[in-house]
Amino acid sequence: MYGDTRNEALRQLDGLAADVFRWLRAVHAATWVGGAAAGIPPLSVPAALEHWCEAAGSETEVAARRAAVAELRRRTRTLQALAADLLDYGGAPPPGAYDRLLAETGALAAAVRRLDAALRQEAAETDPLTGIHNRQGMLRDLTREWTRAARTNSPCAVAVLDLDHFKRINDTYGHVAGDKVLCAAAHFLRRRLRPYDLLYRFGGEEFLLCLPNADSAQARHVLERIRRLMARLPVRVDHTRALAMTCSIGIALMRRDESPAETVARADWAMYAAKAGGRNQVRIDPADAGAAAALGPPSADATLLRRPG
Repeated sequence: MYGDTRNEALRQLDGLAADVFRWLRAVHAATWVGGAAAGIPPLSVPAALEHWCEAAGSETEVAARRAAVAELRRRTRTLQALAADLLDYGGAPPPGAYDRLLAETGALAAAVRRLDAALRQEAAETDPLTGIHNRQGMLRDLTREWTRAARTNSPCAVAVLDLDHFKRINDTYGHVAGDKVLCAAAHFLRRRLRPYDLLYRFGGEEFLLCLPNADSAQARHVLERIRRLMARLPVRVDHTRALAMTCSIGIALMRRDESPAETVARADWAMYAAKAGGRNQVRIDPADAGAAAALGPPSADATLLRRPG
């Protein structure tokens, strides 16, 4: 699971930080007090970090992970090359050479701290059950998408997707079965969305989707296809039973006269209209049913969303 990959990456990153200081002591001993160069341990990027780079995430997230791990690789190689140069002197090296080693060691330690912070933030913003984003950074991300859409004068759709009759699944088959359904839905949505679309676990059985560069007609086309495919996806809850899974979806477009939180609230209302209309359908907020709304600065209101009623 993604959480296991991330946790192992954190554990091995802590080990790398300790390895750097052991390595520096060994280099110091070999350089200044005649220690054996053969005793200097090698430095390398932990395998778990390489695996974390390719774990589930958006195109932007994966690119940022790869860049951070590439910096670690580059700095560990540079450190080992500087150490080899120091040992080639065969005695006390020039002060400048040792200063460069210390400076690069500090730069590597800073890179490790930045990566550690990124991993911990990712953990805080990830739903532990499904492995997708939770609501913690949602409004921040939606505001960023509004900024991008406004800069490029392009539409951006927000959708709330609710699994139909989910309480009945929990009551009939138990919460373990319900968890399997949630994980299957998250995995399905992640595979069906574009690399730059955003996906969040919005509530118990609800997901929020952000579709940049999609107007109301395009968003409806994409989400109708997702709805139809999801209805054909059986979720196996044990060796003998598989459950059908349908969903109701509401769509709203980001607008100039409202905050991202208000856009999400309109999508939530549209999802409730889909529920009231019989479930297993897609509804667009009436204000956005004709054409894409023009984007502009969102209002300052970013209060936590509350369901109507």
